[in-house]
Amino acid sequence: MMDGRTGIDKRHYLAFGLRIASDFELPELLSVNEPDFEPDFIVEWADLTALRNELDPDRPFAVKGNEMVLGLDKAATYRITGGSRIQMMPAEGADPRDYRIYLLGLGFAFALFQRGAIPLHGSAVVIEGRAYAFVGECGAGKSTLAAAFLRQGYKLLSDDIVPVTLGAGENGPVAHPGFPQQKLWQESLDFFQMNAAHFNPIGDDYEKYAIPVADQFHQESMPLAALFELEAAEDSETVELKPLSKLERMQLLYMHTYSGALLTKLDLRPWHFQMSSTIASQVDCYRLKRPKHGFTADLLVNEILNVAMKGELVQ
Repeated sequence: MMDGRTGIDKRHYLAFGLRIASDFELPELLSVNEPDFEPDFIVEWADLTALRNELDPDRPFAVKGNEMVLGLDKAATYRITGGSRIQMMPAEGADPRDYRIYLLGLGFAFALFQRGAIPLHGSAVVIEGRAYAFVGECGAGKSTLAAAFLRQGYKLLSDDIVPVTLGAGENGPVAHPGFPQQKLWQESLDFFQMNAAHFNPIGDDYEKYAIPVADQFHQESMPLAALFELEAAEDSETVELKPLSKLERMQLLYMHTYSGALLTKLDLRPWHFQMSSTIASQVDCYRLKRPKHGFTADLLVNEILNVAMKGELVQ
């Protein structure tokens, strides 16, 4: 079907620690072929015309209780409810890549809030049985750093969104797997000597490409050992690692929560504060500064590996 629906029974996928049944093909996600598949999350087509027409033209989204409606002219209208369902109505003639970007980004970030998870805007890899996540502003090099780890044989846990929950009992924070794909800019492909012609662009207006990494994807949730805030600084001539205080850690968690502006609209600031306080007391956090110009990914990998092998919590 032209709107991206499969035209058959729902497809089954794994992503963000969820078992997903979808009306739409979602090729980025890990596909599952289980006869008795039991989903805990549904993605389905719905006629959302009335809800779309109710949106303020200057505000493409509306939050009502435990529901969000998002309307994007060139992508789709989305309705996210209860942390267990996303209804989607693609815009006429929309590029499936465009409506999937928002579905797998803002749509699932909102659903993760509803499910009690903090969606961090970053990437994560697995080192010695624990997750290490990288956060930072756009262009800080999160995905590039993760790609550098993969080139050294480590596995990707997530790219773009890293869902974090609190473990049961005395278990600490847990990072959940995303899906087996990275998104890299042309500059990063050039550095890694990867031919852009071998990959699909994520959209017509980007020099950014979807990189499948199925063979280097870790499918299981892992204890979160450390967070690194990447900073590209004009005044930096070398790589600098600084441990963060608990207050700085909490600020880091707030600043790098995916679509953190939604917290106020959802009345989740107190919940986020409490979650952040718990995470900050149990997870190492660092600021990793690098020169703004030039490629330092391998140096950053070495700094993080040094921390990972020590396994010390800095108070």
